[in-house]
Amino acid sequence: MNLAIEEASTRVLGRLSERYRGLLLGLAIGDALGMPVQHRRRGTFSPIGDLLAGGPFDLPRGAWTDETAQVLCLAESLVECGHLDLHDLQARLVLWQREGRLSSTGQCIGISAVTARALVAAHATGAMADIANQPARAEREPLVRAGVAVAWTHPDLLAGVRLAQQAVLLTHPSTLAVDCAAAYAVLLAGALRGVQAADLLAPDYVTEALEASGAGEPTLHPAVRDLLQGAGRSLSEVRLAGVWVKDTGALEGLAVALGALDHGRSSFRSGVLWAVNLGGEADTNGAIAGQLLGALHGATALPASWVAAVAEQAAIAGLADGLLNEALRKLASEVA
Repeated sequence: MNLAIEEASTRVLGRLSERYRGLLLGLAIGDALGMPVQHRRRGTFSPIGDLLAGGPFDLPRGAWTDETAQVLCLAESLVECGHLDLHDLQARLVLWQREGRLSSTGQCIGISAVTARALVAAHATGAMADIANQPARAEREPLVRAGVAVAWTHPDLLAGVRLAQQAVLLTHPSTLAVDCAAAYAVLLAGALRGVQAADLLAPDYVTEALEASGAGEPTLHPAVRDLLQGAGRSLSEVRLAGVWVKDTGALEGLAVALGALDHGRSSFRSGVLWAVNLGGEADTNGAIAGQLLGALHGATALPASWVAAVAEQAAIAGLADGLLNEALRKLASEVA
C-alpha cells in the first residue's frame, strides 16, 4: 500500500475511533451530569457546571442511570451475538433490572414504568417484541438507543435507522417515537461521519439523507417534519425539559438534540450543559445531547476531568471499540 494512503487511512480510522468513544462516553457523561437535577424545574436549582453527587437516587459523583445502562446492554448484546438477538437482549436487560448488572452502582437505577412493563410482558410471553397490549407512549427515553444502532451498522445509514426503530419498538410501540428515533439516528450517523453541526441543523438534512440512503421519500410524522424545519424554536423550556410532558416526550427529546447541536457547535461542554440545565428529564436530555455531541466532537474533546470521574469509563470505552471493530469487520467482509 502507498505510504500516503496508509497514513491517511490510519488518521481516518483514528478519528472514527475517537467519535465512537465520544458517542458512548458522551452518553454516560450527559446522563451523569443531569442525574442530580432530575425531575426538578429550572430555576429551583443552581445551574449544573460539573459532575455532582446526589439527585433523587442519592448517587455518587459520576454515576449514571437507566438510559446508559440500557444502551450498554444493547451494545454488549450486539458485539457478543453479532446480530440483534431479542432473547439475548431481553436476558441482559432482566439481569440489569434484577441484579444491577451493567449499572453504575450495582443496582438498577431509574427504570421507567413502561420499560419495566415491557420486560415483564416479554418474560411472560418469551418475546421481547410482544408489546401489542401496551399503550403507545411516545416518550424520549428510547431515543438514546439510536447511537448504538448507527454505530453498529456504520456506514449503512438505512440499516442504522431501521435498527434504531426496532430498538424503540422493544418497549415503546409509538409511531411518533419511532419517527423521532429515525431522525435522531440520521443526525448521529452524520456526526459519526464528520458532518459539521451547521450542516446537521439544515432544515432538509434529515429528509435528504434518508432519501439518499435508499429509503425512498421519507414518510416522517408531520410533527417531526415541522420540528426539523424549525418548529422546535417555539417550544417552551418546560416542554423541552419534560417536567409535565407525558405522551409526546419523544418529540421534545428530538428538539433537545437539535438545541444541543446549536448550543454545542464548537463545544461538547456548552451543548450538554444547556441540555441538563433545562431540568425535568435532565438525565435523559443529557444522554441525548451527550452522545450526539460526543460523536460530533470526539472523545478528546470531552472534559478530561469528566471522563476520569464518570463511572465505568474503561468498560464503556471498550464497548465503543467493540462496536467499531464489528462495523469494520462487516465492512471488510462486504468489500471482500
